[in-house]
Amino acid sequence: MSKLDSNIGVLQQPCGLADSLIHCDPRLKIITCMLLGLCALRAEPLGLAVFGMALGCVLGLLAWRKPMNRTLIRSYIAFVIMWMAVKLGLDLWSGISWQEALQSSGLLGLRLVVLLSLGLVLAISTSSRSLGLGLTSMLRPILREKAWQLALAMALMVHFIPLNFQVIKTVHTAFNTRAPRLAWYRKVQLFVGAVLRNWSQKVWKQTLALASRGLDTPEAWSAQIPFVSKEWILGLLFAGSGAGLLLAL
Repeated sequence: MSKLDSNIGVLQQPCGLADSLIHCDPRLKIITCMLLGLCALRAEPLGLAVFGMALGCVLGLLAWRKPMNRTLIRSYIAFVIMWMAVKLGLDLWSGISWQEALQSSGLLGLRLVVLLSLGLVLAISTSSRSLGLGLTSMLRPILREKAWQLALAMALMVHFIPLNFQVIKTVHTAFNTRAPRLAWYRKVQLFVGAVLRNWSQKVWKQTLALASRGLDTPEAWSAQIPFVSKEWILGLLFAGSGAGLLLAL
């Protein structure tokens, strides 16, 4: 039995905002992130900027307890810059003025930063196991006995995101060190093959780990998460306040 299973029915005593967020009910965190993410798609620039700064403070607090993957952060930054450049290029191609194109591109970048930050808060503050249990509990009324399968898939997806970026960084570093003068087309071919091979190895190892811990059965995902009314009231108040702030500014 995992450590989370042994503590699933025990009320932990958090010390500080970061601990409170880490020990919070995963179902509440999932609902809050979904609500705020939908509001971020409709929010104006000022609301996005204020909320983005608030998320930055939360990520800073979480970083004291759980160090963040710097490779993942750099990849997120590159992702945002890439789509901002694509948006800017398409707007200019369609005949929009430079000023309007820059504003539109900046707004897209701001939305992406907020959405990615929400995902980071959820991923850093919630373990894959806890996330899977929360999703199973939420999906069980709809999917019945198959709820654990979708929950496990979602939890593994979140778990593999930083691993995939780490593999890309490792392979890229290896190519720059061992074959710096290799032709670019040959490097691309070998790079893709090396990344896919490493990904398949990690997937196989993760499959063996799940099977050895008995996490590939519905019984492993049947644990009940205690409902703490005070936690839910405060969490929903925070979610409602955040949504109102996003849409009001």
